[in-house]
Amino acid sequence: IDVDYFALSNAFEAIHGFEEKSIALIDIGASKAIMNIICQGNPVFTRGIAIGGWQITERIEEHFAIPLEDAERLKLGEIPPKVRLEELEEIFVSVVKNWVSECRRAINLFHTNFPEHRVEKICLSGGSCKIPGLDKVFGEHLGAEVRIFNPLAGLEYDPQLFDPAYLDQVGPQMAVAFGLALRKARER
Repeated sequence: IDVDYFALSNAFEAIHGFEEKSIALIDIGASKAIMNIICQGNPVFTRGIAIGGWQITERIEEHFAIPLEDAERLKLGEIPPKVRLEELEEIFVSVVKNWVSECRRAINLFHTNFPEHRVEKICLSGGSCKIPGLDKVFGEHLGAEVRIFNPLAGLEYDPQLFDPAYLDQVGPQMAVAFGLALRKARER
């Protein structure tokens, strides 16, 4: 058993190592997000944030008055002809603005406690980080370089056994699990 904050930083360190700059690792799941800010290789600030992909699904469900399963499919890109893309885009923009605001609030709290450090890089992971353009929106509003963190991208594997497209798809949502698996591997 490990804390998800530290599992996330272990996964990042195993794949990329840590730099001198301050990095915010943000894993956005279905019902919550976790943030771990690393300064000079040390985790110095952790925060749970009440944001996640279900917020989008629920807003779609309410707006279009459709079942939850249909709302989830719509969120993932299965868009029937009767749905106006503009309405769907408004829902995404509204929810993502809230996500950015909550993350900015947490980063501002970090800056208040550690004024000598500025977050220069943000790495997003989790299933909800795969929303097209999310990294650009975060970068524009949080004033830092933003990347999607896929811990599976740097691993060697046999493409005959594992579909590369599938690993690219699920990789970002595997960051915490990858970090937890590393702990077990280190115990051997």
